[in-house]
Amino acid sequence: MAHRNNNKLPNNLPQLQNLIKRDSESYKDEFLQQHRHYQSTLQIFRLKPSLSNDTLSNLIMFLAQVSDCYKVDLENFPQELHDLLQNHATVLHPDMRMILCKALILLRNKGHISATVVLELFFGLFRCKDKLLRKTLFNYIVQDIKNVNSKHKNAKLNATLQNFMYTMLRDNNAIAAKMSLDVMIELYRRNIWHDAKTVNVIITALFSKVTKANKKTAKELLVQHKISKTTRKKQKKLSRALRLLKVVESVLMTIANNFITERNASEVMAVGLNAVREICNRCPLALGEDLLQDLVMYKTHKDKGVLMAARSLMQLYREKNPALLHKKDRGRPNEAMKEFKPLQYGESGAIDYLPGAEVLKTTDERDEHGKDHEEWESCSEDDDDSDGSWIDVHHSSDEELPEETDIPSDPTEKIQKAKEVTQSRILTQEEFKQLHLRQLAKKLSTDKGKKRKSDVFEEEDEEPSGEVISLSRIVNVYKKRRHDKEARMETVLASREGREKYTHRDRRQNPNASTTNKEKKKKKSFMMIKHKVARTKKKSFQEKQLNETTYFYLLLNTERPEEKSFEEAEAQKIKKGNDYSVDRPFDGLL
Repeated sequence: MAHRNNNKLPNNLPQLQNLIKRDSESYKDEFLQQHRHYQSTLQIFRLKPSLSNDTLSNLIMFLAQVSDCYKVDLENFPQELHDLLQNHATVLHPDMRMILCKALILLRNKGHISATVVLELFFGLFRCKDKLLRKTLFNYIVQDIKNVNSKHKNAKLNATLQNFMYTMLRDNNAIAAKMSLDVMIELYRRNIWHDAKTVNVIITALFSKVTKANKKTAKELLVQHKISKTTRKKQKKLSRALRLLKVVESVLMTIANNFITERNASEVMAVGLNAVREICNRCPLALGEDLLQDLVMYKTHKDKGVLMAARSLMQLYREKNPALLHKKDRGRPNEAMKEFKPLQYGESGAIDYLPGAEVLKTTDERDEHGKDHEEWESCSEDDDDSDGSWIDVHHSSDEELPEETDIPSDPTEKIQKAKEVTQSRILTQEEFKQLHLRQLAKKLSTDKGKKRKSDVFEEEDEEPSGEVISLSRIVNVYKKRRHDKEARMETVLASREGREKYTHRDRRQNPNASTTNKEKKKKKSFMMIKHKVARTKKKSFQEKQLNETTYFYLLLNTERPEEKSFEEAEAQKIKKGNDYSVDRPFDGLL
């Protein structure tokens, strides 16, 4: 029956708290009843503050939760909790003291009590011998001061707290003095209080009577000195590196604007692209994405030198940072691209294993292989010791020898196996060759099922690029140089050395046989066959056209003879002697 009565509304504080937050006016009578219960319980508690009171703890948290709904009725509630902690802090039960602090923190977050009053009280509570309470208050004090100064510096609050902390550092309680110093140091580390007054307050701890405070201050000053010194050096290096990066960017832009343009010769463009490639090989981040994509577009240039230089720049960024290239210029996806991670500016890519070591055997696999080999040798020795009789040997065609190594498919397992192989033994030259082949295979392996043009893997130049760039790597243009006549003749004569001379080859099977008329005709002089050549010479089209034009012109302008009788015609023929050249002058042309 008692349990059932506790579930009723006046006694069920969580349910009443929920209802009051929804409709405070409707449940004001229940609230006033609980408030009167709190006041009577508080008067009884003040008689024996060292005892724990669960009823009072529940009522305090209930009133702190609904303090927004009844501000007038609970106007003195924060001050009552403050006085209770200030007067009986050292004798309160730890649980009761923690409840009162949490209630004050809740009221402070709701704005019912000022930060100065709460924080000064919490600094005084550092004298309590309660480690959990001190840790909770330390975290809250730092966080509250950070929130107060987040938007703008609250100079008035900061000055008040700094003065109070200055007095706390001189406190006779060593724990309170050390915790106050820790708060100051933490605020200085987080760059919340970084003015000269804070530093002076921390330095005064060197003259404190508390030994722990002296050590803490001296250690912190040394650490801060080292940190500031290291930070200044890093900032100086970073600023210098950034300036150099900007200088390199301006150099690349100058080269692109003055060399890699269509108004220049193709050789000049190729030299500019080669210079950009060598600079980007040492500083890939100096070239922006837009400029890189513009330069790579010269891969389809009509000149082979410019084309090859642009493709070499594209191949470089396929290895350095493929994300800067256009998707179609990144090449066919392979295993090496999946494992590649571009480095940011100043980032180090150090790893604790050799890439590709997953292809090798671990120490355990090598030991197992050695045991199998020894078993085979022992079996062969037993066979030698036999009496020479036949022995039945088990044989199965289905059995296969195990693979040399199993490469894991999971990237995490690959890295784990590579670490195990690298850190367990010293690799031989043959194993290093296997690593090199494995890395090349990653670049050549592609995803199956994707219909794209296969990209030919381009090996690096045989000439290594050292600290000083060789001039040949920049001016090496993929184009045949023009030679003068002497150089060309030297090349021609050099190619003829050791080769038979090109002469007329006698095709007769019998060298004593006579030649044909056609061959004899080739050996005769031109004057002997000139008349035959003129007779067999073909007329040109222009001559034929001129003859036809002349013929038709004369044909049309020649008068035809009048018709005569048969006797007159015969008499005329006899007279002319059958000569038709007068009447028909063009018969010979037909």
